[in-house]
Amino acid sequence: MQYNSFRKIAGNNANTAAAVILFAASILIFLPLRHNDFVKYDDQHYITANYQIQRGLTVENVKWAATGIVDGNWFPLTAISHMADISLYGLNPAGHHLTNVLIHALNSVALFIALTALGQTVWRGGLIALLFAIHPTRVESVAWVAERKDVLCALFCFLTIYLYAGYVRRPAVIRYLTVVFSFALALMSKPMAVTLPCLLLLFDFWPLKRIKTPGDIFRFLPEKIPLFLLVLISCFITFNVQKISGAMTALPLDYRVENALLAYALYVYKLFAPVNVAVFYPLPQEISKSALLVSLLFVVTASALALLKIKSKPYIFIGWFWFLGMLVPVIGLVQVGLQQMADRYTYMPYIGLFMVIVNLSADLYDKYERFKWIFYAATVIFTVAMLSLTLKQQKYWTDSITLFKHAVEVTENNYVMYSNLGVALALRGDALGGAEALRKAIAANPQFPDSYTNLGTVYLFQLRKPKEAVRCFKKAISINPKNPDDYNGLGVVLALSGKEKESIELFDKALTLDPTHSDAAKNKMIALKSIAKKAKANQ
Repeated sequence: MQYNSFRKIAGNNANTAAAVILFAASILIFLPLRHNDFVKYDDQHYITANYQIQRGLTVENVKWAATGIVDGNWFPLTAISHMADISLYGLNPAGHHLTNVLIHALNSVALFIALTALGQTVWRGGLIALLFAIHPTRVESVAWVAERKDVLCALFCFLTIYLYAGYVRRPAVIRYLTVVFSFALALMSKPMAVTLPCLLLLFDFWPLKRIKTPGDIFRFLPEKIPLFLLVLISCFITFNVQKISGAMTALPLDYRVENALLAYALYVYKLFAPVNVAVFYPLPQEISKSALLVSLLFVVTASALALLKIKSKPYIFIGWFWFLGMLVPVIGLVQVGLQQMADRYTYMPYIGLFMVIVNLSADLYDKYERFKWIFYAATVIFTVAMLSLTLKQQKYWTDSITLFKHAVEVTENNYVMYSNLGVALALRGDALGGAEALRKAIAANPQFPDSYTNLGTVYLFQLRKPKEAVRCFKKAISINPKNPDDYNGLGVVLALSGKEKESIELFDKALTLDPTHSDAAKNKMIALKSIAKKAKANQ
């Protein structure tokens, strides 16, 4: 096995051409996103309603990013990237989208370079990177500005893999330190990178061929200790941040295990048939036992086959367990949020399956070269099909209403998307339509607090029904007492009724829960000015 340095890769015409094609294709495919708006789904928490981020890239803000929490997440590098976009583009969504597109294009090239450095040929590595670049499930990570953390984390993961291959080729302390540093940057972009040290161990088996016997694992495990220490630190921070923010969802263990098995099978299905793709897939109220049995048999059979082929076709073993392992943090064993699965979670895990598909196809091509036309035809058909679905999927991300309407159309009882659709309609000026969508959300799931929060906001600011608004906010607080929007809404009701002093307590409560809540900060200032004005008038 021959391992290529970056200098050799860059100096080879075929490799350079492949890198240029990958970069250009990624840019051209996703360039239409520059016309898209922000979406009312996390973009407001990360950018459009986050006054800390909106201060732009400053020394003080960089210091804040080191310890600051954004919507229940600690990702200082991602936060800094959003600040940089604010400094460059303000709140013009085109610039923010272009940054995502640029990083994704760099990722396709970085993945190609990393795979080639590991020993993949230019054609195999290029096809894997191409499938990664154009697959329809990539749209969510690239089109959604709030998913900057996805593309940024992947960039440093691919860099870490490349640097690790260089370290294995020519071991040196400085080379190893660059691996650790790059991995730390990946974790500071998104904690999903925690599985990367295990992936590097898989690479030690193949294609690096350092692990030749089971005992060799213990030989190379100690060098991973600094990486695993970073993993422990990241897990500790992430667990505590998400627990404090209320992002973790309490579900029975057996349900979480069953849903994880079902999700694995669904992810494989969506790789080959990425249709009815939605920004949110709600957790099923009940998991079909027949579907669970089929999923279990599939995962066990695929894993057994990967183990059986570990010597003759090691890329099946590596690729399959790359897919399984990298999904572990987001597969739902520790449930964060209310989604059953998410397309953005496949951004890096799918690469393992692409590795299996490309290498297996290439081996069959070499063995049955007289049928090469079948290989070419299948490659073209699959690529064109994926590309067309990717271009189609991008259109659903044009704006919030289009995105949420599509989600409720292709899923069932999607209370989260009905709730978001209600907000988007109300913001567009259709308060009655928004209230109707929010009532559908409540009907689909009466225990989802955000629907009451959003309906209360519509009642308060647009339909001018403060009593109904108060009932909604109080109901939301009874379900989840940690949402600052509810306290902000109640504070506004009190302020409008002349009870500014009482309202300030509620605004303070909102800011305690979320120090970056710009609306609560503004409302508090208005209430304080009103109090001062009344005091001056009474003098």
